[in-house]
Amino acid sequence: MFEGFYSFFGAESTFQVVVLTLSLTATLIMLIQLVLLIIGMGHADSFDADAPSDTSGIGDDGTDCAHDGVHDGGDTDGLHTDGGDDIPSNHTFLRDLGGIKIFTLRNLFAFLSIGGWVMFFLSQSSELWIAIPIGFLAGAAIAVIQSILFKLMYRLERSGTISYKNAIGMEGEVYVPIQSDMKEGGKVMLMLQGRLMECDAVSEHHEKIPTGAKVKVVRLADVSTLVVERIEDRE
Repeated sequence: MFEGFYSFFGAESTFQVVVLTLSLTATLIMLIQLVLLIIGMGHADSFDADAPSDTSGIGDDGTDCAHDGVHDGGDTDGLHTDGGDDIPSNHTFLRDLGGIKIFTLRNLFAFLSIGGWVMFFLSQSSELWIAIPIGFLAGAAIAVIQSILFKLMYRLERSGTISYKNAIGMEGEVYVPIQSDMKEGGKVMLMLQGRLMECDAVSEHHEKIPTGAKVKVVRLADVSTLVVERIEDRE
């Protein structure tokens, strides 16, 4: 039965059978996700769990001041990783590109689906050394594009529930080191509207603010980025 199924698609080699199986499975899962999203049983951030990696549990979701899944109330102690200021930045770099989550289950399925189909069809008319890298690039490209689209959807979904202006005057703790002179990439954890949030942050000072430092929000750099200063700098 399976031989006839694979023959229908023209899968002849073991490579083609494996790639076709992965592509069909990933495509089916993506269709299920899409249906759930359309009928309202999914959200822009559904199926967005991190793919297994050494960075699991860090808690960086790459969204702008809208980190769900953290309990209401509580403090920020123990949220940063000991061992140096560069560790959280490295984890963020591995998983996020400009605040966009890359290594998620949803993107993994997109990569396997689109990349797999491209590899499969190219392998029928080209050498594997051509089909594999092209398929890999196609899968990676669709994963990035999908991340950007879902990030925009997530922002729209959150825009009506989070008021970033409410963070002005509040105190928090640096989670990812904040670079000097308004350079982007830093993050802080603070209580906002009754929830513990992870927010993008920048600083006007000329020195980097390390992980674990206490900061205060002084204004907004844009609609979702906080301008902070180290609390001890105000004393």
